Amino acid sequence: MQYRFHRFCLDTAHFALYEEGKKLDLEPQVLRLLQYLIENRDRVVPRSELLDKVFGRRIVSDNALTVRIRTARQSVGDTARAQKVITTIQGRGYRFIADVDTRAHREFLRQPTVPAGSPENKANVHGKSMPDDLYSARPSIAVLPFEVIGGEETDLVIARGLVHDVTTRIARSRAMLVIARSTAFQFPSGGCDVRSIGVKLGVRYVAQGAAQPVGGRIRITVGLASTETREELASWQYDRKLDDVLIIQEEIAKLIVSALESEVIRQEMQRSTLIPSTNLDAWSAYHRGLNHMYRFRMKECDSAEHFFRRAIDLEPNLPRPYAGLSFVNYERAYLNLEGSRVNSLRRSLDYALQAIDIDAMDPMGHWALSRARFLEGDLGAAWESVMLSTELNPSYATAQYFLGWVAVQSGDHELCVERIDFARRLSPFDPLIYGMLGVSALSLVLMGRHEEAIQRGVEALKHPDVHHQAHAWAVAIFTMAGRPDLAGVSLKRVLAVNPDYDIREFFSVHAFQIDDDVRRITEAFGEAKRHHKN
Repeated sequence: MQYRFHRFCLDTAHFALYEEGKKLDLEPQVLRLLQYLIENRDRVVPRSELLDKVFGRRIVSDNALTVRIRTARQSVGDTARAQKVITTIQGRGYRFIADVDTRAHREFLRQPTVPAGSPENKANVHGKSMPDDLYSARPSIAVLPFEVIGGEETDLVIARGLVHDVTTRIARSRAMLVIARSTAFQFPSGGCDVRSIGVKLGVRYVAQGAAQPVGGRIRITVGLASTETREELASWQYDRKLDDVLIIQEEIAKLIVSALESEVIRQEMQRSTLIPSTNLDAWSAYHRGLNHMYRFRMKECDSAEHFFRRAIDLEPNLPRPYAGLSFVNYERAYLNLEGSRVNSLRRSLDYALQAIDIDAMDPMGHWALSRARFLEGDLGAAWESVMLSTELNPSYATAQYFLGWVAVQSGDHELCVERIDFARRLSPFDPLIYGMLGVSALSLVLMGRHEEAIQRGVEALKHPDVHHQAHAWAVAIFTMAGRPDLAGVSLKRVLAVNPDYDIREFFSVHAFQIDDDVRRITEAFGEAKRHHKN
């Protein structure tokens, strides 16, 4: 989307502000502030809301918002006295008052811009032409209008609103191409053969749904079908009380998008394994790499890197293979697979920044950067990057999980459990589910909720991809929860990988900020080691 006002253009696809075609150098929080004010220009936005939306739950001074407002005003030629763009409403907040034109202005940025998700969009975010075979290879979906079974006008509103939100959120996720709602609505749900829809719209997947009121509740059902095989691949059902329509709509939309995205990615990963290596296109190579990416083993990292590099060779302007390379190098650094973390960490940072440079609105790049920033030791920068990732795609489960990861080390244990429980609802079969369980278990044990911590810790260790750092977390969790037997089993797994592993190694890749948490984890390791020697 482009928002043009006066001689400026805020381009959300590039996440940049332009003045008469020249890109201005602004920090992301100023850009997010401008975008939020523009998108809510029909009302006064309170300071508290801006603090929440721009900074998230990170603790910042009230002056930080004042500084960002001043920077935003200066960037658009405004001042505190001559408020022609952003006006201050004393005691209430701020409002964007300049006239905004949202039509596409191709000449303004001197590059073609077509709506994201439309069949005509064969350009990436930099306006560079993408080849037809790359476009057709990208996973694509059409979300058909939901059927309303009985009910009142409210139920119809929810159904229509859900389709709109789901379509918009899928487009923001960058994981797949989604056909514009106005086009998809020409095919009523259940009224057309999905293969016919696939041929007409050029999509591999179709999502269909229904809304059915049951007493004071509403049931939403959603199905995902393959247009190639006509097979229904997965279905989901959501039951909610009919109280606040907007809250219901937003909550279920997040869950639906995450479910659809996870299933499509799973299907694409399976599909890529059936293609001979010599015939892989860029997207198939990328999805083949995903098959290996989350397994935290040297051989799997090497395989993932091979396919991500293959994707980049085929199409250098795809951001996600770079984000994948960033995470692969994060794994190498976190587990010290190469004997030295320095080079792996540098590569992780470089690849994440390359992904963001290609597409600043792809949440995967910011998620990868948050991981690298964390290992670099900058917890604040990691928080900012992962917050931006979840703002771009609230249904991105692994980013929600990493919010919990950062929160536990910041000492906000309730936030950690909250974010990870949400991530588990979004992606109950996530490849990093063992991490979600283990990280939240540590927060639970530090809060004194020992039984819950033990339950999650035990469940986490059942996963086949559990690595020695996850077992190190388990040593602390089970010791503090009063289960030295379980702690001893995990400690043996840690020492089998690294006989010299100690608490210094643990804290070399973690950044706990609360002294009491550091003390308790340190004492737990010491107690577990003494018990092991005896």
